[in-house]
Amino acid sequence: MIDISAEDIADYQTCRSKTGASPKTINLEVGTLRAILRRHRLWAGMQPDVKIMLVLEVAGKALTEDEEWRLLDACRRRRSRALLPVVTLALHTGMRRGEIQSLRWKQIDFLNRTLIVGASKTAAGTGRVIPLNETAVVTLKTWATNFPGRKPEHCVFPYEHGSPATTGSHTPRRWTRTSRPARS
Repeated sequence: MIDISAEDIADYQTCRSKTGASPKTINLEVGTLRAILRRHRLWAGMQPDVKIMLVLEVAGKALTEDEEWRLLDACRRRRSRALLPVVTLALHTGMRRGEIQSLRWKQIDFLNRTLIVGASKTAAGTGRVIPLNETAVVTLKTWATNFPGRKPEHCVFPYEHGSPATTGSHTPRRWTRTSRPARS
């Protein structure tokens, strides 16, 4: 360890960049090395000469009107009856996957056209009020017609096994990031 220099770390960063590693990944790897070197009191001398790689925090890209139409069209063609309203709600509210999964009917105020998400990623962890545009309201009202006996504590998008009559209204539907939609 005593032979590691700031130049060695810079060479490592360059080599990893050439192999396609992202700046964030490289910074995490250098962070692990830094922790080891700090533990052995070897980091302080080289710290001023080690440059952390710039990581661009890109918020993402907004869908074009055509991309949104194609996405919603693809949702319409899937067997899952919940996919289209879930994606539409996400597009028109900015809600996160987990917020949609755990959404209950009592969180929706159709009269004031708002929706309240619970303890979320807000600064105070108290949740937030989301205004609902016309598309979101119509989507939720149309979806609600599938559950005439719904209660405020029931899930908006419940786990469904078989027919709607056997719907588990208290169990939220779960989607995983790795799950793939069935081919039609």
